[in-house]
Amino acid sequence: MPTIDIADVRRKLGDGEKPLSQEELGRRLGGVDQATVSRWETGVSKPPKSAVILIQQLCAEKLAQKRTSDPITKLQPGATV
Repeated sequence: MPTIDIADVRRKLGDGEKPLSQEELGRRLGGVDQATVSRWETGVSKPPKSAVILIQQLCAEKLAQKRTSDPITKLQPGATV
């Protein structure tokens, strides 16, 4: 299983100005403790496969949100800018 850079994940899931907090990431993963997220981030331990799958889903959802909020992708065929 590939290694996940938790700090990078938090940056990507953040609001663009600041990363998602460890506490918030843990909450979105179904109640994972902030200290556990910190251990993943520092390499003390690795997230289980179930958490990796949820992280991938969160990242995919964030990417989909970015795509639908991009004014270029909202253009209808034949529309002009």
